[in-house]
Amino acid sequence: MGLSKSIRRRLQIIEGDSISTSFKIFFADRKTRRAYEYNKFGRYLNESTTSSDGRWRTETDAINANLDPIWYAQTHNLSQTQSCFDHYCDEGRKFAFAPNSALAGEDGKSLSAWGLEYLVRCGIKIGCRGERALSPDDSQALDPFKITNSSGKKIAVVTAIFGDYDNLMPFDPAWKSAAEFFVFSEKKIESLSGWQQVHSPYHHIDPRRRARFIKLCLPVFFDNFEWVLWVDGNVLLCRDPQAIIAGIGDTTFDFAAFKHSSRNSVISEAAACAQLGKENAIELAEHLARIDFSSKKPADNLYETMAMVLRPSSLPVQKMFATWWGLLSKGSKRDQLSLPLAMAEVPEIKFAPFTETIDHSAEFFRTKHYAKTDKI
Repeated sequence: MGLSKSIRRRLQIIEGDSISTSFKIFFADRKTRRAYEYNKFGRYLNESTTSSDGRWRTETDAINANLDPIWYAQTHNLSQTQSCFDHYCDEGRKFAFAPNSALAGEDGKSLSAWGLEYLVRCGIKIGCRGERALSPDDSQALDPFKITNSSGKKIAVVTAIFGDYDNLMPFDPAWKSAAEFFVFSEKKIESLSGWQQVHSPYHHIDPRRRARFIKLCLPVFFDNFEWVLWVDGNVLLCRDPQAIIAGIGDTTFDFAAFKHSSRNSVISEAAACAQLGKENAIELAEHLARIDFSSKKPADNLYETMAMVLRPSSLPVQKMFATWWGLLSKGSKRDQLSLPLAMAEVPEIKFAPFTETIDHSAEFFRTKHYAKTDKI
């Protein structure tokens, strides 16, 4: 954000604090200010919350706990007969309106970057997805094979929303100074909040495979950018993309992803997928049968790919992603099962893992997948 907006936001954070605390927080870095905001205005919540310890069990509980009806009604000029709760569920979540003044940004109406992250962590479904099909000739959506980088920005942030899962979540507008944001979908998304919509060139009955195609063709579509930052549809970006890439440390890397938080082999991942019903057991068995573990040695590492950084101009990246798609298109749709083998095929690729697992990351937050039929 601009300097004047940044100053106003810092003043909001330290309002009511002592002089010494105010001085310290006002001049602190963003990470320290965010941590202070969490301590001052709220708390992290997990999925197994209960009402007995002051946490929230359901989305309805979280909304009621954060919604200030008087402030919200005044901000949106609601009549006495209009329900603030219904308005927030129908409009507020879709357009990322703040439910109370403490979570509002500079415009006094929309969520601040911290407020968005806080509510998503609370389990509130912010953002929207398309309600009608995107016409193939809709000129407002970009042709993926003709994406240019006329602005000269270094980073393309990309996601995909297919089927009746996930919402397209907004992001801090200040991040557009160094990055362009793109979303692939087969539906027209009315509230893009800075995202550019892109047509999908690949059709499959399984929406997960449609999303996987986009994910594994990133070097083809975004070769005009220095970096591509991918996030799955259920992952909230919590930090400036430029800072995320700079924070990886190794400036010579081509590809970055999370190491798996609980498993370390393709075999254990396949077993977990079968046990959790994430993939057909027969397809998993056939997928594993195609892998020559004795020669490729892919089983010693496992990665989570809901967030990735890649250099699309890198020849090893291009080769690895092409190999990755070839494996997935013929086998399991679980891309984590194919990545170790694809990386083994291209040993010259320069890989750098994120320092934390995604469950402990301050840069990304993974939400639960949910279907369109989920209601409050």
